[in-house]
Amino acid sequence: MPKSDKSSIFTFRMERWLFAAALLGLLLACGGGGAGDALVNLKVVIEPCDSVPSALQTGSCSGTDGTGTYSYKTETASCSEKSGQVIFIDKGGCTPLVANGNNSGPPPAVCKSVLSDPVTAACTGGQLGTHTFQTETASCSANNGKIIVDDTSACLTNTSANRITVALKAGDSRILKAEDAAPLMERAYQSYKLKIQTNNRFLDDFYKSDSETPFAMVKESFFPQPGPTAYDQVFPFVVGDKGNVLASVSTFGGNRIAAYGYDILSGFDLSPTNPIPIADRPRQTAHIPVIKRVLAWLVKGDASVNWSNQAPANLNIAWGSLPTTSTTFTTPSVTNLKKPRAAAGLTALGIPYTNLDCDPLSAAVKDCAAKAQLVVLGASDQYSAVKPLLPTQLQRIQEIMAAKIPILYLSAHPSGGAANDWAGKQFSEDFDRLKAMGFAYGLISQLSNLSNYYPEDSVRSGLSLADMKKRVNPIEGVLTKLNGTTSHLTYTWAAWGVY
Repeated sequence: MPKSDKSSIFTFRMERWLFAAALLGLLLACGGGGAGDALVNLKVVIEPCDSVPSALQTGSCSGTDGTGTYSYKTETASCSEKSGQVIFIDKGGCTPLVANGNNSGPPPAVCKSVLSDPVTAACTGGQLGTHTFQTETASCSANNGKIIVDDTSACLTNTSANRITVALKAGDSRILKAEDAAPLMERAYQSYKLKIQTNNRFLDDFYKSDSETPFAMVKESFFPQPGPTAYDQVFPFVVGDKGNVLASVSTFGGNRIAAYGYDILSGFDLSPTNPIPIADRPRQTAHIPVIKRVLAWLVKGDASVNWSNQAPANLNIAWGSLPTTSTTFTTPSVTNLKKPRAAAGLTALGIPYTNLDCDPLSAAVKDCAAKAQLVVLGASDQYSAVKPLLPTQLQRIQEIMAAKIPILYLSAHPSGGAANDWAGKQFSEDFDRLKAMGFAYGLISQLSNLSNYYPEDSVRSGLSLADMKKRVNPIEGVLTKLNGTTSHLTYTWAAWGVY
């Protein structure tokens, strides 16, 4: 498992969805079936070779360029196919030679260079991508109409690997050719393998025994599944017997986030005054050592840290939008802030902490969340008095994410009743929160399909960790079959167009 933000998952940039329809076409062409839904969520992640231009250098003009000096930059990235080549040139300092009797010399009058506005056009010579250039517009210049400044750093040789790179960046499959099917499938396979390897490392760190895998059924809960833009950054660690994701961790945006489908912490609070129905907060006894390791990973990036031995001052927690210990469920100001039920559950786990007397969803980040080692958040509060505050609360979540402050998200509303119904209902504002952390899956219109109310999913006793790993890796067999077998396919990529 990654011990810090320097894990391999953070080295990936230039990410785009693999064209789901294209992969599905490959699957059907090979006679596969049943894995289409999983393939829709498969994402190709490419490790780019970013251009690293040299410092601006000068050279002497020659030939038809005339006299003077010109400026240029070369590619210094060793991974680039253009390493050592000129990728930017500016000939504005060259003075063209003109006929002067039997000799050549400077023009009798100074002709000031006037460059056009930058123009972006397709690369020439059969290369892929675009280049940006400026032409000479001074009519008195011998270079009138010629390209004077040319940046070709984005131009690539027309190879299969480069076509895939360009297509993924642009979201446009029309550039691909039939022979690109096999390397594209290989890239998808390698990307998926890396995701699974990372997911398995999380499972190995969170679980130390097969006896820790059971997870009781909670009807009033929501599935925190990987979102389509963060498929390689969200890792399920509790997957039910029916295949639904009941808990996940996320490294979305370089942060550390964990999400449960309900307020699991309140279930550890056995107080008779807890108003949340027992059915909505079962005490996940088998899961206790797992959630302790998850909390350690959130706070320290290391699941092996034993927080039971830590001083309370080492774990400052800011709580927001969770079921509280009084009938006042809204926190528009600090004076109305109430201690959440989850806090008593954390105490019951034997984890020392300090409660910050501030609301991370209303106070500025610097005044609250930035003082915490962990922010614990719940779902939206749909009561009419609070709904006007929801856009600000979403903005705070986005700011907390940007500040890379660890978040534990418990998908429970601050109260029961018609407006909220604990975790039984989901609203568009909940979807927005999940999306901000990488967990939103599908469309807002599909929220009703992501509740556990009807599936009643859980993890039975006796499930081995090896079997849990299989649950987070449902299509490796299909990809293994497809990988290396698609070179014979004729595929019309253009049919899928631009995404």
